[in-house]
Amino acid sequence: MEIFRFAILGAANIANKFCDAVARIPGCEVVAVASKSMGRAKNFAQRNKVPHVYADYREMLDAEKPDCAYIAVTVNDHYRLTTFLLGQKVKNMTATASWSESGVDITNHIAISFEHTLASLMASFVSKMEERMVLYGQEGKIILPSPHFGAECFLYDGQGTLVEHFKDEKTQNGFTYEIEEAVACVRAGKLESSVIPHTDTIACAKMFDMIEATRSKQS
Repeated sequence: MEIFRFAILGAANIANKFCDAVARIPGCEVVAVASKSMGRAKNFAQRNKVPHVYADYREMLDAEKPDCAYIAVTVNDHYRLTTFLLGQKVKNMTATASWSESGVDITNHIAISFEHTLASLMASFVSKMEERMVLYGQEGKIILPSPHFGAECFLYDGQGTLVEHFKDEKTQNGFTYEIEEAVACVRAGKLESSVIPHTDTIACAKMFDMIEATRSKQS
C-alpha cells in the first residue's frame, strides 16, 4: 500500500502533536509544512523531521499534491471545531463574550436550546475555571472531567451513586482517530465524514460568527 501523505498548513503548537500522531500510524507520513513565516516553518520541520517547507500554502499544495492537509492555524482562519448537538435540532443559540484590548475574546458564554434540552457552555482565558462537562438526565448524570480529550467519564444514578466509571488507558495521541478517519474517507472517495459531517462544521462556524458579532456590541 502506498504511503498516505499529509501536508500541514500553519506551524502552530498543535501541529507538533499532529505529527506525533501521524508517526504512530503505519503507512502515513507528514511530507511538508507551510507557514507565512519561513523561519517558523523551518524550525517546525526540523523538530518534527518534515522533509519539505514552504512560505506559501498554495505553493505547497501545488508542489506536493498531498493526499490530505491538516489546518494548524488560528480559529479565525478555519472552521474546524466539533459540537455536541445531542442528536437534536438547535432551536435557539445566543452568545456573549468579553474582549481584550488586543481584540481577543477572553471569556465566552454560549447558551443553546435544543428541542428537549438546554446547554450552557463557558470558557475563559483570564480565569482558571474548572474544566469539566456535566450531562444531566432524568435518571442521573454523566461527568467528563476533561471533555476536550474525553478520556474519562463517570455515570451516576439519580441518588448520586456511581454506577460506572470509564477511563481510556490505551490512547496515546487522540489525533490518531482523526487521521485514520481522514485516510479512510480519502481512500474511499468520500468528500464528507459520517463521523463529523459538514452540518456540524457549519453549525460551529455559525457559533463563531455569533461570538465575533459581540465584538462590535461591546465597543
